[in-house]
Amino acid sequence: MNMKEKVFAAFTSLIITGTFSSCSFDASKLKIWDKSDNQNNNKVENAVVEDSDISYQWDTVSIDGGGYVSGIVCNKTEKGLMYARTEKSGAFRYDSENKEWICMTDFLSADESGLMSVESIATDNHEPNRVYMACGSLESGENGVIFRSEDYGSSWERFELSFPCGGDAAGRGSGERLAIDPNDNRTIYYGSRSAGLWKSSDYGKTWSVVPSFNTTGNFAQDSADIGIMWIAFDEQSGTDGSPTLNIYAGVADVDGNTIYKSENAGITWDSIDTELAGYYPVQAELSENGVLYMIFDNNATPDPDPGNGFVYSYDPVEDKFNDITPENSANGSGFGGISTGSGNMIAVSTLGYNYPKNNIYISYDSGETWVSFYDGSADFYEFNFPYAQWLENDMNTSLGKWLTALCIDPHDSSHMIYGSEKGIFEVSGANNLSDTENPERKVSISDMCNGLSITSAEDIIAADGKIYSLDKNWGGFTRTDISSPVSADEKFQVTGSVDIDCAYDNPDIAVRCGEHSIFAMTPVLFTDNGGVSWYSTATVPEGYENSYNGTVCVASDGSSFIWIPDDKSKRPVITYDFGQTWERCEGLPPGASVCSDRTDSMKYYAVSENSFYSSEDGGKTFRKTASDIPENSKPYSDENRIWICGKKVMYSEDGGNEFRQITGLSGEYMTFAKTNDGGTAVYIAGTVMNSGYGIYCSYDGGNKWTMISDQNRQFGKKAAALSADSSRIYIATDGRGILSAEINSN
Repeated sequence: MNMKEKVFAAFTSLIITGTFSSCSFDASKLKIWDKSDNQNNNKVENAVVEDSDISYQWDTVSIDGGGYVSGIVCNKTEKGLMYARTEKSGAFRYDSENKEWICMTDFLSADESGLMSVESIATDNHEPNRVYMACGSLESGENGVIFRSEDYGSSWERFELSFPCGGDAAGRGSGERLAIDPNDNRTIYYGSRSAGLWKSSDYGKTWSVVPSFNTTGNFAQDSADIGIMWIAFDEQSGTDGSPTLNIYAGVADVDGNTIYKSENAGITWDSIDTELAGYYPVQAELSENGVLYMIFDNNATPDPDPGNGFVYSYDPVEDKFNDITPENSANGSGFGGISTGSGNMIAVSTLGYNYPKNNIYISYDSGETWVSFYDGSADFYEFNFPYAQWLENDMNTSLGKWLTALCIDPHDSSHMIYGSEKGIFEVSGANNLSDTENPERKVSISDMCNGLSITSAEDIIAADGKIYSLDKNWGGFTRTDISSPVSADEKFQVTGSVDIDCAYDNPDIAVRCGEHSIFAMTPVLFTDNGGVSWYSTATVPEGYENSYNGTVCVASDGSSFIWIPDDKSKRPVITYDFGQTWERCEGLPPGASVCSDRTDSMKYYAVSENSFYSSEDGGKTFRKTASDIPENSKPYSDENRIWICGKKVMYSEDGGNEFRQITGLSGEYMTFAKTNDGGTAVYIAGTVMNSGYGIYCSYDGGNKWTMISDQNRQFGKKAAALSADSSRIYIATDGRGILSAEINSN
């Protein structure tokens, strides 16, 4: 199929703005290319980059939730202010007035995609406008960055670290590794994975290692050093404006030296014997009465699931650890999150207890007794889905899987927020559980996912108001209204597809391919009712019984479908009756990249190795019409031209017999849209001259281009797909869901 476009946006700066804005250029400079400009015989044209006054309004396609939220922090001074961090989707601030999450990391370029893995985040209770985050991916192999903001994350300054962070690695649910001194907010600590304890004394502008903290931890999981898992300040041990004296740190050490304490504001540190060798202090919080509460697991979580875990308290007055683990809570699993509330309130979440399901426990007496959301036979909660309605069937009665993010609202102890692999949820009426004599006691759990665009979209097709998308984790979706919540009916129930296409003149007809055998369905699935239902082919082509995945393509009117399996020993096949019968595409090599003509349902185009092929009989036969096509190129078709996109960008106006190259232009993917004046807008994910890699648009047939992505709209990702209709461009990303740029009407 011909609409998969990977996108990248370039630009980075020392001080970066994280809010939406639009870009512009002077449309009067645009010029429609005429063949006479090149005297009709010049096969090479030059691309140029120009500014534009055509602007775009950026937003997200409303598929909220659906990704792992590794941590949530609430500000203790400003009510409603909270931040969330994710393993690959960046960091978010909650706008309590509009009840939506705002991504603060869209300024990152695709070259910095590793920084979308946020390892820790800290909010300043003294000056709530200040926020910090430690970002970096172990998988990327690049060093991490600590960002500081003085305006709630609208703009950032950065400090480059000389070692990596691991927001996407084992132990990413631990924390918080960043901690601000509650008495002297100039002082911030960061517990690294491999380089020891770091400190800033100037609001995060500069950082240096703490030499007296002489351990880095010696436990690793999945080849990832875990290091210092959290820092906690005992606010009562200091006075306003002076450093806090008592500081704790949790370290992943196999010998049991896991808890360290300083009683002189970090000048010296000593370990406290826990007698828990083989268990690691994943998270900890100090209560308002100075007691340290911790969860220990036999690995660094969240995956693989821990096999066992404990909840402990440490009373510094008695210098004693106490096992306060809820009875039967772990039972072959561990714990994910811990939070303290007013008085003696504590909450913990289980991790890995998936059979029958994870749980949240609350204690109102410092862990002596516990109440829970689920007691083994009855649920004491009910769900509401105001935003992520599509999750209702997937959640069923489960709280979720990776419950590492847990926070009791510091302004209302009956209100709690937790995160899972499905998003963010809020609990109302948590104190109702204290009435254990009432069998009807309930808490209300609502999804809190508005604006939390964190799915892993991998393909998108837009045509005439219909949008189909594929998702790595959730199968895919069919949308018509991109601003309304996704319903359960709009989510694909059969997952495993890798490619999708629809008929542009009849978009209710679509086809997708993948590996669907676990659903007892064939590799190719069809819909003729706009994705309301999908059905298998009646047959699989003979000899193709073990072939899966690949790509698919549909004629513009939906009269025929071509499937190109991954198996390079199998030729592409075509069906004219929705898979009742199949036949091989004669003359078309295995593994070819194929697209359909946008206006003529009898025409298909293909590229294989260095050759171009075309069909004029509805895909029955293909003939080679051109050579010298760069390898790994893809064919595309708008209403007037055939395009080749790859290391070179070329086009043909005679059906593919002769191609013109546009020099200075290379791309991975293309898409097209009709303009208000009846012309064609050409979008490309690639590079134009030396202007960097990004999303570019041309209104003059490919000579003059403008970058529609800007320094505030880079999303930290190379997009997984690109599509467009007459009013919007859609960008599918691995981690930021589907983004849209609406073209202003003028």
